[in-house]
Amino acid sequence: MKVFRITDHGQKTMFYVATRPQIRKYKLESKEPELIFVEEFEYDYKWQIVVLLNDALQTGMEQDYAPTI
Repeated sequence: MKVFRITDHGQKTMFYVATRPQIRKYKLESKEPELIFVEEFEYDYKWQIVVLLNDALQTGMEQDYAPTI
């Protein structure tokens, strides 16, 4: 199974999507598609999802893209 991480450096946001059409839609609707970076992650087991989630948490803290409440 695959998961895609979209990092939009123009809007300073980062989120995950499940399909390529979602990536295309986001890029088409973006004002600055050249600032969008897409990474593909593939997993087969539950422990790999845990690694992805931990990486997402760490990356969000490092880049300060976490939402403010």
